[in-house]
Amino acid sequence: MPTAPALSKCRPPSTRACRRGRGVRTFTKTLKHMSAGALAIKIIEPGRVTPTPDMLDAVVNGDLEAAFTWSGYAMAKAHVFSLFATVPFGLMPRT
Repeated sequence: MPTAPALSKCRPPSTRACRRGRGVRTFTKTLKHMSAGALAIKIIEPGRVTPTPDMLDAVVNGDLEAAFTWSGYAMAKAHVFSLFATVPFGLMPRT
């Protein structure tokens, strides 16, 4: 199974795989700036430590300190995650 390229190697972020994760990159930069460098997050490419669907388990087990993933992967463990994983009215076509 191919993995997405490391986010740090996406210069310029022109490919579709590199555009994914833009939100988490913005969040990490903002957090570092707002904390004056006291807090920093290291982004690890998807699948490097654990498969993406198992990221919640990796956080619970202490293998990862935090994870940025789709909450739908955790729906089998806690049904409350389905509230955040569904798309109201279905997917819209791109124009």
